Amino acid sequence: MQLDARLAAIAALVPHGTTLADIGADHAYLAATLVLHGHAPRAVVGDLSAGACEAARRTIGAQRLTQQIDVRQGDGLSVLLPGEAESIVIAGMGGALIADILAGAQTSSGASGRSSSNR
Repeated sequence: MQLDARLAAIAALVPHGTTLADIGADHAYLAATLVLHGHAPRAVVGDLSAGACEAARRTIGAQRLTQQIDVRQGDGLSVLLPGEAESIVIAGMGGALIADILAGAQTSSGASGRSSSNR
């Protein structure tokens, strides 16, 4: 699986060996590539869209990564359990929506210190 230049740039920012959460994951290419190449031991991909989650499941199934990557339908960081991911990618949805996702996480869980990238 080959990432395009945009996703490859994001992948390069994910610390090696960390559990990844990819929020707004679309087809799960980022998570699948990082897990497949041993960069991340495990990943959770989340998306609000049922269609995107189904596409992610197809990608993960085709790469035989169903034991290492969970797909969850939901809004923003609500798909994660506290402490479940060490690296979080929130990308490809515009700065205002990313800010809303982060603000919602702080309001609902008291979380802080999360960072985002815009793909």
